[in-house]
Parts: sequence; C-alpha cells; structure tokens
Amino acid sequence: MALVTALVERDPVARRRQPAAEVTCADSKGVEQAAKDNPGLAAGVNVRAGKVTNKAGLVAYRDNVEKLRNRVSGLIHEGKSQDEVGKVVMAEYGWAPGSLNMQWSVPGMMRELK
Repeated sequence: MALVTALVERDPVARRRQPAAEVTCADSKGVEQAAKDNPGLAAGVNVRAGKVTNKAGLVAYRDNVEKLRNRVSGLIHEGKSQDEVGKVVMAEYGWAPGSLNMQWSVPGMMRELK
C-alpha cells in the first residue's frame, strides 16, 4: 500500500497567518477525510501520491531507531535520570530542547525501557 501525502490549503483569508498543512494517509480518501475533520482547512485538497521513501531509507531509519533505543536503554540501566537521558539525546541525536521528541519520546522511553 502506498502512502499519500497531501498539501492541504488553509482558509485563503487566514493563509498569511497559517501556512498549508501536510497530511499523510494510506490513501486519498483518508486525506480528504482529514481535511473535513480539521476546521479551518479549505475544501480543496491537493493530493500527491508517491513513495515516501525507498527500502534503503527505511532500513537506515530502522537502524537509527535501534541505535537510539539501545543507547537510551543502556543509560536507563546505568540509573540515569530523565533529565540526564534528555541531555544525551540532545547532544548525540540533535533533539531540540522543548521539542515534541523531548516532551513525549523521552518520558515514553523511560517507561518502556526500564
């Protein structure tokens, strides 16, 4: 199954304040539904179908996630705190302070990898 990415135009009047949103779904019907479900999006949806990545890209992503998981798991088993783990992923993986990765992923990994 190919994923579909759509650039969803926001209300033309509000366009200057809110840029277009990109929505990725399994098919074009899912993108159209996402546009309907999100108030403030214009009725028109520009759908671009195509590959999101190739096999090499997927393997590289999987390998990076595995390295991250192993690194964080090791830190947790060394008894590091969430703040200490956060500093490591910011330094080694380039995660930004206050980003969604730091707010959601670090606490989730701390719980899951104990």
